[in-house]
Amino acid sequence: MKYILIMLFSLPLINTVNAQNRNIYFLKNNGKLVSIKDSADFIRIIQEPDSGTTYYKVMEYYPDEVQKFIGTVSVFEPHLIYEGANIAFHKNGKRAEVITYQKGVPSGSAYYFYPDGKLKKTLEYGNEGMKRMMGYQNVKYKVTNYFDTAGVQLVKDGNGYTIETVNNDKITEEGGYVSGVRNGLWKTTNSGNSLYYEDIYNNGEFVSGKNFSPDGKVIVYTQKDVLPKFKGGINQFSQFLSYHIKYPSDAKQDGITGRVLLSFVVEKDGTLTNIKVLNSIYPSLDEEALRVLHRSPKWEPGMQNGVPVKVQYTIPIVFKL
Repeated sequence: MKYILIMLFSLPLINTVNAQNRNIYFLKNNGKLVSIKDSADFIRIIQEPDSGTTYYKVMEYYPDEVQKFIGTVSVFEPHLIYEGANIAFHKNGKRAEVITYQKGVPSGSAYYFYPDGKLKKTLEYGNEGMKRMMGYQNVKYKVTNYFDTAGVQLVKDGNGYTIETVNNDKITEEGGYVSGVRNGLWKTTNSGNSLYYEDIYNNGEFVSGKNFSPDGKVIVYTQKDVLPKFKGGINQFSQFLSYHIKYPSDAKQDGITGRVLLSFVVEKDGTLTNIKVLNSIYPSLDEEALRVLHRSPKWEPGMQNGVPVKVQYTIPIVFKL
């Protein structure tokens, strides 16, 4: 009897390369694992726990060997579960973020810095506030302080009005905070695709928005971000896999079990493309997982600000006899 366990993650998953008590990864910025250092955007080293601790030490470096990140994790496969204080750095070596985690969830005060080292903002993570997706889960936070590039404080004790730039200054967001959360009208301009949005918030909760496209079309939406999904949901997807997957006879005869990691892109029309095996456990199991996923009907596409968007997914499929 076969048993297939399905889990969905938005984070890319990676293989390990052992080097004594370290795992060394060559990675692209999108999380893709590459085989040689020269083609990597950064290098990740995971060190086995020291005596007296159960946490792995994680160190990341830019190609020029400037430190990118240092911290600790309790688990590093299939994804990193951060623990304790973790520090990220800008490419010039100055601090970018200082965040404390508990079981992969940010907790307490977090600090963010401009590339010149000046404090940009402080957040308070906990059980209250606005929601945001970090990795593979939603977390809640409040904005406690915000400073512009000149050091002028725009938000103090959770109250104020800011004009913020993100995504390498391509996106500008403008609006007010009350008690640490967004309130009222927020305007977003994306210079990369000439789009403009207006969103309404009530005590941190998104109410509705309007997408003003360059061609004059206005799209009204009531959900800012919607993940793609198999029509009918995860249970239907599991049933689809269970119905179509046939345990390869050679793997069954040899008693081979394990997890096949697959990545794919859900296109704007719901089609699955760029389906790949991220780690190989056994040729026939890899081929069977690929074969079935290629037969998947169209998904419901992901949506952002009222329009379909491409979204990359990673799926571990566990084969057990």
